Amino acid sequence: MTFAGSPDRVEARLVPEHGYEFDAFAVSGLPRRPGPQFVRAVGQALAAPLACRRILRRRRPDATLVFVCPPSFEDLERRLRARATDSAGEIEVRLAIAHEQLRERDHFDIAIINDDAERATRELQQRLDALLDADSLKGSE
Repeated sequence: MTFAGSPDRVEARLVPEHGYEFDAFAVSGLPRRPGPQFVRAVGQALAAPLACRRILRRRRPDATLVFVCPPSFEDLERRLRARATDSAGEIEVRLAIAHEQLRERDHFDIAIINDDAERATRELQQRLDALLDADSLKGSE
């Protein structure tokens, strides 16, 4: 088992102290006010999926990586605005991050479109079951 997280948070110390491997990548929350910390946090948020994918590929090259995405960028924007939990500025930042993250979709083994949570869950289960079945057939040859 291995853990991934921020190099400057408590997990970077506690995880290795308890005998587990730890992979660090830059991550932080988004500050409420614009400024240099905000720009840095957005950059880290954009890079985080790529960093995690690299960690997983290095640690478990045989792992199946799944990317869950909205039906469209427009649908994501509609959902974020309808929730009414973020300011207009926060929504714009979230959309910018999502736009960059969606460009990474083709680097994952499976992409699931989350147009309906139950349907997406069923599709993921079916695709993972098919992979497991294919792997078990290879092992019996």
